[in-house]
Parts: sequence; structure tokens; C-alpha cells
Amino acid sequence: MDKIDIIVKRDSENKLLNRREIFCDAIYGESTPSRDRIKEEVSKKLNLNPKLTVVAKINQLFGVTKSEVTVYSYKDEEAMKIEPKFRAARKAKKSENKEKEEPKEAKEEAKKSENVDNNKENKEGA
Repeated sequence: MDKIDIIVKRDSENKLLNRREIFCDAIYGESTPSRDRIKEEVSKKLNLNPKLTVVAKINQLFGVTKSEVTVYSYKDEEAMKIEPKFRAARKAKKSENKEKEEPKEAKEEAKKSENVDNNKENKEGA
């Protein structure tokens, strides 16, 4: 896994929404890291609770291995209810896709074994 350097540009408290708003740069090696990976790194660096932290935006800069990132860290789960539904749906959709991929791989393996069995039958019958 590539190392991600997090450089905090601005860290402010939004008392109205009971959250910290963190604007930072993520500098990495090759491909743009996932939201989960960035959340993990920011949470480690700033001692935040990952369950109450949301990566709101990743702005990939063209031609550079650097992204501008906006992260929100809420005080509690009650305050987190203000978070838009599409962000929660994005995470749920991603986990569903992972679950769907696993059965596809099993089906492909079953097809390969069927093809091998069919080839053996064809050779024996010939």
C-alpha cells in the first residue's frame, strides 16, 4: 500500500452543525486513494473517531499525485444525521458491489470446471 501524506490546510469548528471541517491535501504515490483509505489516514493523524468521520470531497488535481480533500468529523451520531443521504448511499452501494463481485468469481470458477468436465467427456466419446 502506498503511503499517503496528509497536510492540513485549515481545521475549523462548525458549532452550528457540531462538526470539525478539515481541509487538507493528500499526497500519494500512484493512484488516487479510496475515500476509506483517506478517512483512515486523516483519522490517525488528527486522532478522530473513524465512525464519525466523513470524506465529503476529493478534488483530484490533473497531472499531479495530489488531491484536495474535505473531511467532516462529527461530535456524535446524532449530529451526523445532517449528512446528505447520497454519501451514505454511496458507501452502501460500494459494499453491495463487493458482495456481488464475490458470487461472480464463484460462478466463473464453476463454469471453468464445467468446461473441463465437458472437454473430458468429448475426448472420451471421440
